Amino acid sequence: MDEVDEVDAIPELLGAAARTTAWLSEQIDAGSFDRDPADVADHCRLPLHFLAAGELRRAHRALDRIAADFLLDDGDVRSSPSERSVDPFFEEHAAIAGAWVALAARKLGRFDVAGPTERYLERFFNPELGGFAGRRPYDRGEREVGV
Repeated sequence: MDEVDEVDAIPELLGAAARTTAWLSEQIDAGSFDRDPADVADHCRLPLHFLAAGELRRAHRALDRIAADFLLDDGDVRSSPSERSVDPFFEEHAAIAGAWVALAARKLGRFDVAGPTERYLERFFNPELGGFAGRRPYDRGEREVGV
């Protein structure tokens, strides 16, 4: 395997990122992006992706969609009150969708979304181990640190 100079690879990587952003934007605009329009797995990373790409308007619109369709009253981010996601990864790692959303919301100054999601995620913190449980909110005596 050939070694790649990271600096030399930057233009190629930036081009790939721009093509990905353009593709996502086209899919969303055409209404064909969603594998399942009601599934949080298709949406939770979009705001941070668009923010990193400098597409602030799209980042806010993606966050608006998440807040309207997936943010529950307790701050959890899930497809519905009874189902986290059709993707089993999100069932196994319950805090992941909320963590993506909270990070993007904070960076965008959207404290209407960051506040509730961060408060929900605080429930996963295990003070004894100094880490976060990944599957469910921390329960005293549980030794899991997964995120």
